[in-house]
Amino acid sequence: MFGTGLPVGPLLSLVLATALATMFYGAWTMLEAAYADYRKAYVAEAAVSLGDLFSTMSPERVFNLSLLFAGIAFMLFAVLINVIAGAFFAVGAFFSPRMYFNLARDKRRLVFSEQLVDALGMMANSLRAGLTLPQAMELVQREMKPPITQEVGRVLQDYRLGKDFDEAMLSMAKRVGSRDLDILVNSVMITRRSGGNVGEIFGNIATTIRERFRVEQKLRAMASTGTAQALLMSAMPFMLMGALFFVEKEYVILLFSTTVGLIAVGVVVFLVVAAFFWIRRIMDLDI
Repeated sequence: MFGTGLPVGPLLSLVLATALATMFYGAWTMLEAAYADYRKAYVAEAAVSLGDLFSTMSPERVFNLSLLFAGIAFMLFAVLINVIAGAFFAVGAFFSPRMYFNLARDKRRLVFSEQLVDALGMMANSLRAGLTLPQAMELVQREMKPPITQEVGRVLQDYRLGKDFDEAMLSMAKRVGSRDLDILVNSVMITRRSGGNVGEIFGNIATTIRERFRVEQKLRAMASTGTAQALLMSAMPFMLMGALFFVEKEYVILLFSTTVGLIAVGVVVFLVVAAFFWIRRIMDLDI
């Protein structure tokens, strides 16, 4: 009576299969677009970080290394514990190169600030001897070591290519992110425009930075115990978990295989990270 059409069962299965395939394709397209956008943003940020560090490593290689570290961490902890633990540690391994860049940038900034005192003294003597400011900076580039020679060389290169000297100095201050260098650049710009003894200004800034370093080193030596305690207390939960894994492996597996355990791990990680940055902010001396 209804004609010779397809049976309802196979037709319904075909519609459901088509709908599922469409949903899967849409989800895959969205994930692929999100991955491409994140990769682009990550590579752009890595390019800036590598440029600030004067590194020759490719940003694409940094992203591939992040994926490699995440894959190794996932497989290792998935085999040792379970898949959830593998995913948890894979996230941390993926962001490890970015953490390394931040630490390397902070260390480079500290070394630059220490070299800046000697560079200012050298440039002050050169200016008193009759050299121009670019010539004094060339002397710093020849006589000193990185990272200050890299930054000074970049300024001189930009200046020779036609960039305004003040803009080249501002670009250097932006790359380094040093408060002392910001003061120096602003002083040089004001003096060049209004007139004044640049060599004397360099000598005064060098004396100020040297005295500040002396006081800062004393205070940091007094606060070193608190910093060491912050690192030790932050690492202790993870060290205990690692020791417990070799003693009672089942207890560690429960942390990553039950809802209560996952909540406990999340809370512990949040509290440890919050406590670490809180203590670090307290011990961060601003002189």
